[in-house]
Amino acid sequence: MQQIDTLVVGCTGVGLGLALSNPSETLVIESTAALLPEWVQTYVPGNEWDTYQAANELTQRIQADMKKRSIQTDRGVHITGLSALMAQLSKEHKINALFMTHILGVEAQADGFKVDIVNVGGHSSIYCKRIIDTSSRFLSDPNKNVKVNKRQLSFYLRPIPGKDIAGEHTDSSYAFAPGAFINEASVIVDVDPHMHWHAARNQANEFWVNRPEPLRSWNCVAMSTQFFEQVEVVQTGHAQWQHVPAMHELNALAGIDSGVALAAQGVLS
Repeated sequence: MQQIDTLVVGCTGVGLGLALSNPSETLVIESTAALLPEWVQTYVPGNEWDTYQAANELTQRIQADMKKRSIQTDRGVHITGLSALMAQLSKEHKINALFMTHILGVEAQADGFKVDIVNVGGHSSIYCKRIIDTSSRFLSDPNKNVKVNKRQLSFYLRPIPGKDIAGEHTDSSYAFAPGAFINEASVIVDVDPHMHWHAARNQANEFWVNRPEPLRSWNCVAMSTQFFEQVEVVQTGHAQWQHVPAMHELNALAGIDSGVALAAQGVLS
C-alpha cells in the first residue's frame, strides 16, 4: 500500500499549487489525462487575465514566462500553452501524479484515510493523512451528490478565412472570450444545471446552429468535453478531508495562487 501525507484530487490550478508547495509529500490523482482540466477541457479561459497580478514568487515567475512565450497577451490567454508550461514546471519540481485514475472509495481510519483507486495498472490502495479534493464533482467520493448552481459548455473557434471577425458580441445568450492570438476564441453558453450531458450538448448544438450573426464568421473546431461548473462546497464531516473546487477561481493562475496560499495556511500539515 502506497503511503503519502496529502492526497490531492484533481490536477487543477489549486491542486498544482498545493503539490508545488510540498511535492515530496503530496500525490495528485487526476481522472483525465490533462493538467488544468478545469480550463483546458472546458475551453473556458478564465477571467481578468489583463489585470490579474500573481500573488507569490512562484506564480510571478509563471506569469512572466507566459508573457515571454506569448501564452498570455493583451488579448487573452492560450490555455493549452499554459497547460504545456505547467507540465514542464511539474517535471522540474518532481510532482507525483497519477493520471487516468479514479477513486473507488475512501475509508476513514484512526489516523488518516485508506483510498481505493483504479487505473491502467489495476486496483490498488493508498494510505494518506489528509485529502484535499479540488474537483467540482467531488471525485474523492463518487457516490456523493453535488449541488450544481451553474453549468456551461464552450466552443473553441477559429475564423473562417476571408471573413470579417470584428463584429461586436453584445448578445447576452453567450460570452465571447478572445484567445491569446487573433485566430482563436471561445464561446461560452449556459445550460440547465440539472441537465445530463447529452441533453446539454444538444442544447449547446442548437445554439450553434442558430448562432447570432457575429459568430457566423467563425468555425467551431472543437467543443468542450466536460462542463464548466459552479458548485456548492461539500461538507465531509472530516477536518482532514476538504473540498476546494478549483472552478471557483478567476483563472488558472489564480487557482495556483490559492493552492500555494492554502499550503502556507497549514492545510498540508
